[in-house]
Amino acid sequence: GNFIDDGNLKCYMKCIFVQMTCMSEDGVFDIDTAIAMLPDNLKDIASKALNACKDEKGSDACDTAFKINQCLYKQAPKDYILV
Repeated sequence: GNFIDDGNLKCYMKCIFVQMTCMSEDGVFDIDTAIAMLPDNLKDIASKALNACKDEKGSDACDTAFKINQCLYKQAPKDYILV
């Protein structure tokens, strides 16, 4: 898991979260929405990772999305998927 500190990547991650409706434009992460959209076979492991990472905060919405993704990878590297 090398996550390059790149503004475009960070904002891409934010855009994906916003499109999935699990993050607001201003960077507030909605864990309930994120968990609700998971397939049943991923809910257990992903819910644990999401709960561990839900309070990650960055300097702006893009950075917050980036930090959440970094945390999710650290929590479950074998199951991490960048959408």
